[in-house]
Amino acid sequence: MSYEYFDNSDRFTLYDIQDIEYNPWIEVKTIANKGRCIYSKKFIPKGTIIFKDIPHSAIVDNQYKKNICNTCFKLFLESNRHNIITCPSCGEVNYCSEYCKQFSKIDTRHFELECKWIHEFSISYKYQLSEDDRNIVLLILKILARRIYEKKPLVFHNPPISSLPDNAASSALNETNSSNEEISFSNVENLPMIPNEVQDLIDHLDEYLANIKNSNEQEPKEQGKENELLKYSKIWKNDLKKLINTSLIIRNLVIDSIEEGHPNKIINSGFIDSEGDSEMTDFNEEPKDIKEIVERLTDFDLNILRLLCKIRSNYFGLWHTGYKSNLNKPIFEITETMKEEGNNETTKKDDEPTNQYMWCGSAVYLKLSLFNHGCFPNCTTLLEYNINHNDYSYYQGFESDNRLSISIITLRDVPQNSELLITYIPLNQKGHERYHNLKSNWMFPCDCLRCFHEKTNPELTEKIFNDSSCKNSKCSGGLLLPIEPNSNEGICRVCKTISAPLPQSFGPLI
Repeated sequence: MSYEYFDNSDRFTLYDIQDIEYNPWIEVKTIANKGRCIYSKKFIPKGTIIFKDIPHSAIVDNQYKKNICNTCFKLFLESNRHNIITCPSCGEVNYCSEYCKQFSKIDTRHFELECKWIHEFSISYKYQLSEDDRNIVLLILKILARRIYEKKPLVFHNPPISSLPDNAASSALNETNSSNEEISFSNVENLPMIPNEVQDLIDHLDEYLANIKNSNEQEPKEQGKENELLKYSKIWKNDLKKLINTSLIIRNLVIDSIEEGHPNKIINSGFIDSEGDSEMTDFNEEPKDIKEIVERLTDFDLNILRLLCKIRSNYFGLWHTGYKSNLNKPIFEITETMKEEGNNETTKKDDEPTNQYMWCGSAVYLKLSLFNHGCFPNCTTLLEYNINHNDYSYYQGFESDNRLSISIITLRDVPQNSELLITYIPLNQKGHERYHNLKSNWMFPCDCLRCFHEKTNPELTEKIFNDSSCKNSKCSGGLLLPIEPNSNEGICRVCKTISAPLPQSFGPLI
């Protein structure tokens, strides 16, 4: 069998790999009970850049807003702090220079409406939410502000909300799929093959609503199955209630700007206590009045909730290789903990990178969302601003002028007509942890080969995974990248440790 290898004569341009429709390596397929997937058109050698996407919208994490530029996402150096520019209106956005303030790209632009909304959010609602939820709210406010700036409709339903009846929430409850065994992606058929707008992203709102409707309609026959269904049914109901509360906060912030003359009513759906703080939620307990809460939602509320579900299901974390002199307390404590645990690099200088990525922001990538999850994926993601192009020879000629571009790179040889997978979660978790994480947050149990073989041959499965991962015990870098196409040497994307040789056989995992 002959393979077509990636060499200089077969080199594609940056524009080729940014366009899924004409991409030489990949194509989109729709698979029953799974939805849209990315498949290989032909054999792809390991270490090949197969796709690159730019963000639709991106924000700096609220925790690091004083440490990172809102435009270029560079960490502020102590020597340059006198040049930092803060937005005078909201005080929540910072720039490393006047240039970044004036010439930000559309995906990071600080819109006037967004400025107004986040100022009010920081005063009235910020401390009612967890850190993760705050950042999702900030990301959604940017998306809404951008759509208004671009004069695009604020409709996120599939089908459009205009085709729904007046009592949209009640109707949605009544029309959701009635299967209790498996919750299907009920609005996939209404989505285009390739997402070009936010409303084209998958969400799990219909699945949440189906769970509420079906919880008492059918009883599973097996006791073990019943216990698991009840467990996750409660988790999903509590999660939906939390999402509703977050969506109503967004509604209260934006509704005056979107619907003139509409009263800005403060609505509490049960997750804020009498002092305005977030209530502690026991996800093992049945939430109170969840069906009634859903039925009270207006079509406007349901539309915002749909957007929130789309973003929550599809946003990507923006990770930064940190520098100790620029890290705030939580990450610095991680570094100190590494020292206490015996890290032999305790004499690192402040201007040397740590062996940790820090979550510095969040972004929505429309086409990147088509890549599904695998617990032993054949691809990985690389952020442009974390790349030293000298480390990866195949990156020459593929540099992007957007520092928030994400590249998809193959970790091993991929046969023709194979699904291309990335990971949604840390891969060093145990099988039961990965299962719970995926089913709780993305509403699916992973059926990949790693999960399957961990149950029958855990020792072999763990060995193959460890052989493919960074050998630095103090690093969280995960699976190794080939340093160039077809190379047997791998490099960690975090600590830059080079390991050789890479595994040539992956046994039952592929």
